[in-house]
Amino acid sequence: MVAFNFDPRGVFFHSGLDTIEQGYSAATLGVMQEINKEKAAAYDYSRYIAAGGRPIEERAEDGGMIWSNDELLEVTIRTAEDGLMSLRKAFAVSVYHHWERSALQWTGKTNEKHDRLVEFVESMGYAAHPKLRAVCDLTNLLKHANEKWGVQLHRTWPELFTPDFVPPSEGGWRTDWYEQVALSETNMSEIFDIVRASGPAIRPISA
Repeated sequence: MVAFNFDPRGVFFHSGLDTIEQGYSAATLGVMQEINKEKAAAYDYSRYIAAGGRPIEERAEDGGMIWSNDELLEVTIRTAEDGLMSLRKAFAVSVYHHWERSALQWTGKTNEKHDRLVEFVESMGYAAHPKLRAVCDLTNLLKHANEKWGVQLHRTWPELFTPDFVPPSEGGWRTDWYEQVALSETNMSEIFDIVRASGPAIRPISA
């Protein structure tokens, strides 16, 4: 029998994560290109108006505005940005679930809470990134959108919330927790890095 000089678990784990990351890049590329195109169009239109150009718009007989080109461009940009944010959130959940499913396979478990599963993984000699708990909290918030996971995520990774957000426990009002999370491209890269550092590496197995 041929002996492996690498960890097969690491190969499958990292290969699967790479596939998810490639899918994320492909899914978001077109949306980001569309956003940039519409922003360029909005900039060009604002310069056109500033130079004395006639507004592109439609008005009712009484002079009321029906639509204007600047508003149309603004709505188009906002819609595309909302779509991009939805993609980021969906892939963030997918990344954590990849770790969770992989960890259950490594440990031979079927249903464990996150912290207990991390203990089993670490007992096998595999690393778990310190911020993996925060990625778990993010996943639970995006799935359940309730105050329990919202408050928990605000403790473990407050930077993921919109800058003006005030949690209810700190004087805010009832909120849509899902909408208050704002994931940047930098955040997504960090999420991939956190999960990538939370399992077996692709390395030679020591004799």
